[in-house]
Amino acid sequence: MKAPSRSLVSIDDVGVAVAFLAMDGAKLITGDTLYVDGGYHIMD
Repeated sequence: MKAPSRSLVSIDDVGVAVAFLAMDGAKLITGDTLYVDGGYHIMD
């Protein structure tokens, strides 16, 4: 089922995503787009 979370994204949400990508554990995530939008990109 495709459904957005119905909540607005905050600066903190974006910061958490950036912090995750900066971690050593995320070193294999390359060349991809990380949407931090609560799932709204799936509505296109």
